Amino acid sequence: MKPYLRYTFRLIWRQKKKFFVLAGLVLLDAILRLVQPYFYKIIVDTLTDGIVSKIFNDEQLKLMFGTIALWFLFAVADNVVHAQSHFLEWKIANQSSQWTHMEGFLRLLRLDYRRHSQKHSSQYAKIVDEADNSIWEMTNWWLGRFFPSIFGFIGMLIIA
Repeated sequence: MKPYLRYTFRLIWRQKKKFFVLAGLVLLDAILRLVQPYFYKIIVDTLTDGIVSKIFNDEQLKLMFGTIALWFLFAVADNVVHAQSHFLEWKIANQSSQWTHMEGFLRLLRLDYRRHSQKHSSQYAKIVDEADNSIWEMTNWWLGRFFPSIFGFIGMLIIA
């Protein structure tokens, strides 16, 4: 594994508690998103049956409105879970970025004066800032895009 990936995963792993809460939220988000098409199926089937028979009986209306209410509750829950997971992703990425920033500048402070005089210190600071931004981006990508996609893909395979 590449050293920068190892470093990124080590920073994420330092925040185990947040990571496991995030994994639970992402899993719940994937489940809530995968259930919603089933509600669409029920609504479309009920509408199709009512249109074909040119009348909706009470049972069809109860089923349709109950499904719409349930779908609405699932959609609200999904949005809340999704927002919470994005906030937690941001917190983990931000903390990882801060640690990288601190480690980089502490390393710069340990360099001898001759090293700073040979190369302008702003170039070193730029390297630390770029590393800081890169760690933030990588952490955000792994936690915000890759893991949710994997959970969604596995869920789709299970449904299929």
